[in-house]
Amino acid sequence: MGLGTPIQDFHWGLAEGPGNQTEYRVHCLTMQEVVNIILAARDRREGGPGEYRDYRFRLLRAHVRA
Repeated sequence: MGLGTPIQDFHWGLAEGPGNQTEYRVHCLTMQEVVNIILAARDRREGGPGEYRDYRFRLLRAHVRA
């Protein structure tokens, strides 16, 4: 099942940029990473946001049985 034309156009627009020579970066994050970065900012941590993707909450990995 595909994403549909509107969401595909949205993502294509993000990848292509605004076409006005503006420089920016697109970062894809999980909700967990967003929460961690917000909590780090609230706690006035210094540094780049990427340093805080696992600030408080870490991904629990599912156990795989062989």
